[in-house]
Amino acid sequence: MPIIEDVNTSIENSIIFQSESNGLADIRLTIMPNGKFTYFMQIIPQPMTDDEVATINSTGKWTKKANWIKLLFEKDKPTISAVFDINYADSNQFKIIDTNTVEININQNGIYIWGIYCEKENHKNISKADYDSYNEINHYFISEADSINSQIISDNCVVLIYPTEQQIIKEKEKFGEEDFHIITDDNNFYMSNLIELMQQLDIKTVTSEKRILKFLGNTEDYIVNLDKKNESELPHWNAILFNKKRSPIFIEMTDLDKEKITNHMK
Repeated sequence: MPIIEDVNTSIENSIIFQSESNGLADIRLTIMPNGKFTYFMQIIPQPMTDDEVATINSTGKWTKKANWIKLLFEKDKPTISAVFDINYADSNQFKIIDTNTVEININQNGIYIWGIYCEKENHKNISKADYDSYNEINHYFISEADSINSQIISDNCVVLIYPTEQQIIKEKEKFGEEDFHIITDDNNFYMSNLIELMQQLDIKTVTSEKRILKFLGNTEDYIVNLDKKNESELPHWNAILFNKKRSPIFIEMTDLDKEKITNHMK
């Protein structure tokens, strides 16, 4: 019988490889439970030079086999052989597969990325089960709401959702200041990519000002309560795509599907 490989995209919590303090670059590799990852690197200009700050923001998908995670870079891909240079590490840390793919060993306490040691941290952020449940906006529909506590959305648009002050306080208490800032940076990166794509597609963006949103459609209205009781707490950074001809939908922030967005807005 053929051997079935243990390949999956299952981890309980986000895994982050974060660079230690150094004068060369700030690096963060974030592997998330939803099968996506981000790679951020900001090169620090050296003294007595005219160099400018250089930044790489890459995204991709991953799969897992035992303690090895295979990263497939898809957007803004860096030079893999430069980022994962075997001259600064050993084969127990990572293996380059091709120009877009590398395998890393998540059993390591840290790995060398761009020749800089990056320590591994486990973050109890959003679980895979939570990610899956967020795709169903109908869980957060309510039948009625008063106009005072509701924000009216009457145009085709994307509604950008940011954490409330109370949510920020809770997140800082839960994760600590340093981890909260890492989470904030990651989500602001996703939001920035979304806004840029909306500009390219000429889709209006609206920022949510209230926690109850009333979408006025051509034939039907939809009321979304972002804090609906007995439902999973939504990611504090989120976005809702609305076409007056259709029911609104959540957008997958970590993996923007341009085709899905354009089809929904037709």
